[in-house]
Amino acid sequence: ASVGWVLDVTTGRQVAEWWSKDTELEPFADEMVALGYWYNTALLYPEINSIGRVVMKRMRRVWKYPRVGLEERWDEPTLKDGKYGFMMTEELKEELVRRMLWFVRERYLAIASDKTLSELSTFEQDGESFGAAAGSHDDCVIAAGLACMAVQQTPKFYASMTRARHEPIPTAYDLGLSRAPDVPEPLAVVASDDPFREMPAEIRKVVERARSGTNVIPTNPISGY
Repeated sequence: ASVGWVLDVTTGRQVAEWWSKDTELEPFADEMVALGYWYNTALLYPEINSIGRVVMKRMRRVWKYPRVGLEERWDEPTLKDGKYGFMMTEELKEELVRRMLWFVRERYLAIASDKTLSELSTFEQDGESFGAAAGSHDDCVIAAGLACMAVQQTPKFYASMTRARHEPIPTAYDLGLSRAPDVPEPLAVVASDDPFREMPAEIRKVVERARSGTNVIPTNPISGY
């Protein structure tokens, strides 16, 4: 499946998830650019293995999206600039998983998606490899891991991590997973300044379609679904 996973860097909370098993690459790239603009020009960090390059190139060359994460190859410091996306080798996949585990242990990561939590329950280590158990999927887990890898490329990361270390472990209510009927549901918040002002007309149409409920972007993303 194609998955988009949105993480609020300042709080460590998952705020949205986009999932589809039948969306082609170009439309998926369009949806992710629209999602990025919707969340205040968020940093996008696509996996670029094989056909994933199509998504990344469309983001950069067709839509000229301004914020795409860089490839983390620190042994090539002179080549890192301008190399976008994440190349999922076995070595870097292990780093991705361990980065996500570290965020959990540091009380930073708050997952709101039932689908991601379900996939995590069948995600396992086999020797030196990580992946879904037989008959299961890990698309949402990898998307969550990519979001975690992207966090350290954002300027608000260190302040938010320092704050998270001093906060208590969140309860189910804190994470928005409690479905108590007397608890008002939180609303998705968009900054007061219009994040769509620089959006291409075609992408604006995708956003409007998302607002109409056609896509898998919850209006109350923290409540669990």
